[in-house]
This record gives sequence, structure tokens and C-alpha cells, in this order.
Amino acid sequence: MKITSIEVFDCELKKRDQTMSSYNPVLIRVNTDSGLSGIGEVGLAYGAGAKAGVGIIRDLAPLVVGEDPLNIEKIWEFFFRKTFWGMGGRKRFLCRNERY
Repeated sequence: MKITSIEVFDCELKKRDQTMSSYNPVLIRVNTDSGLSGIGEVGLAYGAGAKAGVGIIRDLAPLVVGEDPLNIEKIWEFFFRKTFWGMGGRKRFLCRNERY
């Protein structure tokens, strides 16, 4: 099974009244070549950074098209390394600071 596309749904829910918090969920649907789909929620979908989640997913989605959606660890590790400077600088920084 392979990921064929990822759809982003930027939902805006109207408040019923002033006591209700703002809630604008960002949902994604992961589609596969076998016809199965999965739905998830973006963790940045709340507060001031809510709309950032939409852009992040749209930028990263093409990077996993063709991957096995069941290989969660591989995808997580790929995103971690791809989006966090390849961990190269952090490792060197930590190693240097451990000496002091």
C-alpha cells in the first residue's frame, strides 16, 4: 500500500456565543492506492498558530507520496530530519556542551 495524496481541510466553525473558544480544526485525509483513506487532525489547529498548520501540511505532504502509510516510524523520522536541520547542528551543539 502506498500514499497517493494528502488532502487538507481548513475548517472554520462559527462560535455559538461569546463564551465559546475559537476552534478551527485542520483535518487531513491520507489516500492510498488500495482505496483506503485515513483522517487525522493537525496539532497546530488551535490558537494563534492555527493557520500555520495548513501551510506546513501542504508543504510536507508531497514528501510522503509514494510511502507506505503503515510505516509510521520511517515517516516520522523522515519528517523529523527533514524539518529540523537534519539534526546535524543539534548533535554537534549537544556534544560540545556535554564536555563543559
